[in-house]
Amino acid sequence: DSDQPITAERAMYFGSPMFNAGHDSEGATIASPRWQFAEGASGNFFDTYFLLGNASPRTATVNLTFQLPNGTTVPVTRTVPPFGRTTIFADNEAPALADTAFSLSLVSSEPITAERSMYWAGSSTGWYEAHNALGVVEPATRWGLAEGRVGMADNFETFVLVGNANTDEAVVRFTFLRQSGGTVVRTYTIDGNIRFN
Repeated sequence: DSDQPITAERAMYFGSPMFNAGHDSEGATIASPRWQFAEGASGNFFDTYFLLGNASPRTATVNLTFQLPNGTTVPVTRTVPPFGRTTIFADNEAPALADTAFSLSLVSSEPITAERSMYWAGSSTGWYEAHNALGVVEPATRWGLAEGRVGMADNFETFVLVGNANTDEAVVRFTFLRQSGGTVVRTYTIDGNIRFN
């Protein structure tokens, strides 16, 4: 808390040599009882963690609903202690989450903050890179993404990840803005309760 408007984010580094890899997240300006994440993956390559912070004086009961690519959902309930935090390792929460992609919607009895961190392995020696995102507090019908690349000298691969936590299907139009100008438009129908790439 500050008596003047400020900005805040969190940077984490790890690896050997030190600072060999890391990730970063902007702060949340308000706690919320609802958070959503479009991205998550588990299995031999990815490790996904959801980080929940509870700054309230009461225990937060958090109901998590993982949405899988085949349209099934996996419910999980966890608690976060007062003035505490909890780490959820998705792989270990249910057998259906051990090797899959997923989106996540969560509802908490108390306003909390929520992030997602993903790590991936380059060898048997452990993680070599990661990324992180703050959740969004509500879905929207319009999203803008400023960056994307495919191929080029560094063999870029770009994924647009969509989580549809509604029971109804969503018709989603993707408009790609080319660097040289002009657009490429693709439209997809995304079933309810599904994670889509």
